[in-house]
Order: sequence, then structure tokens, then C-alpha cells
Amino acid sequence: HFGSRATLGPLSPLSGEPYARAEAMASAPVSQLAKEQIDELACTYAALILHDDGAEVSATNMANLIKAANVQVEGYWPMLMAKMISTVGMPALIQMGSGA
Repeated sequence: HFGSRATLGPLSPLSGEPYARAEAMASAPVSQLAKEQIDELACTYAALILHDDGAEVSATNMANLIKAANVQVEGYWPMLMAKMISTVGMPALIQMGSGA
């Protein structure tokens, strides 16, 4: 799971606590993931960040956040992810992902 292979990195300027730096996603290093998997992962993280911040989880907001992170994804990914989120809902998707 996320963080299972985390190491301590630099200190956060806000809290003074060390950042946890994940070396690998699950059991596969990011360098071994297919482009489609990386794109989906970037959209997933963008959606979670927007949801956690209370912002609208829209294709435009996800694309803007991904671009701000200097990540490039195929243009259809944010639209597909936003459509799924609007149909299913973030709380339901988060619950599915938690195994609950």
C-alpha cells in the first residue's frame, strides 16, 4: 500500500516534520508502469487533491492541476475521470478503494 516503502526526506517548511517519500507505487516502481497507468494515476491523484481541498473535481480543474505539477497526460484522461466521478461520486470511489 502507499507509504509501505516510504523513506524520510526533507523537512516540511510548514510543520518542520519530515516528508514521507514513496519510492514505489504498490509493488511496481513508477518507471515500470505503462504510460496509460501513469496517466490514470496522475488523474487519480489530481481528483483526490481537488476533493480533499473541497474544490470541484472537474476535467478542467484536474487538467490544470496536472499541468501545474509539470505532468503530461493524454487529453482524454481528465475528461473520462471527471465523468466517472460525476456518475459514481468521490465518496463512493474512495470507499471502493479502501476495501470497505
